[in-house]
Amino acid sequence: MLLWCVFRRFMGNGGSAINVFLKSVRKYPNNEALVYTPTDKRYTYKELDEEINKAAHWLFSHDIKQGQVISIMLDNSPEFIIFWLAAMKLGVVTSCINTTLKSMSILQSIETVTPSIIIFHAKYRPEFKTVVSQSDPSLKFFEFPDGTTPTRDPTFHQVNFSNQPKTPPPVSWVDSVKVDDIALLIYTSGTTGNPKPAILTNAKISGGSVLLNIVDLKESDRLYCSLPLYHSSPAVLGWGSCFSRGATLILAPKFSASRFIPDCIAHKATAILYIGELCRFLCNTPPSPQDRQHNIRVAVGNGMRPTFGRDSWIGLGFRKCLSFTEVAKGMRTCSIIGNVGRRGLGLLGNLGPLRGEDGFCKPCKVGEVGELVSVIDDKSLTKAFKGYYKDRVGSEKKVLKDVFRKGDKYFRTGDTVWKDADGFVYFSDRIGDTFRWKGENVSTLQVAGVIHAFPGVLEANVYVHTGTLKQKKVEYRNQGFNHSLVNGDVLFWMKPGTNSYVLFTEQERISVIANGLN
Repeated sequence: MLLWCVFRRFMGNGGSAINVFLKSVRKYPNNEALVYTPTDKRYTYKELDEEINKAAHWLFSHDIKQGQVISIMLDNSPEFIIFWLAAMKLGVVTSCINTTLKSMSILQSIETVTPSIIIFHAKYRPEFKTVVSQSDPSLKFFEFPDGTTPTRDPTFHQVNFSNQPKTPPPVSWVDSVKVDDIALLIYTSGTTGNPKPAILTNAKISGGSVLLNIVDLKESDRLYCSLPLYHSSPAVLGWGSCFSRGATLILAPKFSASRFIPDCIAHKATAILYIGELCRFLCNTPPSPQDRQHNIRVAVGNGMRPTFGRDSWIGLGFRKCLSFTEVAKGMRTCSIIGNVGRRGLGLLGNLGPLRGEDGFCKPCKVGEVGELVSVIDDKSLTKAFKGYYKDRVGSEKKVLKDVFRKGDKYFRTGDTVWKDADGFVYFSDRIGDTFRWKGENVSTLQVAGVIHAFPGVLEANVYVHTGTLKQKKVEYRNQGFNHSLVNGDVLFWMKPGTNSYVLFTEQERISVIANGLN
């Protein structure tokens, strides 16, 4: 009830997430909305809105209208945000393609949503040269200059909205966008590794962003984000939280452990977004006198391992840590590390599909691992589950029915967690043949399938091992001693068609088994 009241306060009568943004434009026109760290390019809310208007007119000039889908494959950049919000002004859905994907995975991402146009940074031209040759001939590909690719390719159209009017599109365009309309498609992956577009409605974006009321995020705050915007947490908790309050998003193109604290100091960040691996890399960098010279008062994110605790944050001078799980899907499980200890807030509980004698599931006990689930209420804007875009079967697999009582429904996150005696919740593992690596879900079957195609490989197994920072282990068996398998050769084989985050490195442990002998 409290979340709903806060949600209604920020949503107002406008309904859609774009109206929440426009409310901040009117209320805080001269506040800095966005700072892009590589160039120190800055936009006030008024200036950013004018760029968004130009992009909206440009989209409309290419016959993009309400209800259609556009796909973007853009790095963290002002244009990512500009095109996303421009699409929202038209009632158009934006699908955000993971920039680490290779050509075949990009093609799969496109085919699942059937967009009207694709917009990508010019640096990804080599991948799209393959994609365009296998796509619908009517699909238009637009290349956005990135400053590093000097020549143009006639295969692709060019993005240029600088001459478009900066005046707002007709009010009727924005007013026609409803609170339960789809605003974003964020790709996830299952055991196969194939991208699946999860639906985020306007309600989920605005409802998720107001959760940062817990840490009292204000218009004077400056939130540093180095996580990719094609994921829901940076998009909703990051940019969504900023534009719902008139705060500033400090956007870095990617995470850099050596640049993280200096960036936060230079741009006067007061809050940061994190994932567990970010914190691990950050705390494994050599200590520096700068480590405690920042103004960061709160860290917000998820994926924190139990081995990374309160002392690690305090060593960096962070006063408070807020941890969410599956926030964009409506989860309200969070924990805070404060100056004087830690406490759980809004604990939902750890539920799994193991049922008791009465046929219903049981909450996990303290220290017991279970799957994290979220209640589904089809009558609620914030608790409704829309599933995957145009994938009824995949959507049904994510719903657990008759959990505590007959007729109830819960969303399955696929994450197992456990809680300690203080109610503090820890991430444990992924369910099934996937694991987290470099902030992504990796399918062991997908990696093994690519290795298996290497000449001479009879069998390939990929699994997780613990105890070091390098968590992937690969074992494969060849046809005999006449077929030499060299780690570098396998990597060379994998790189052209394999998403970068699933690649192992030669420094990691690799067992080569020939004729059953190590």
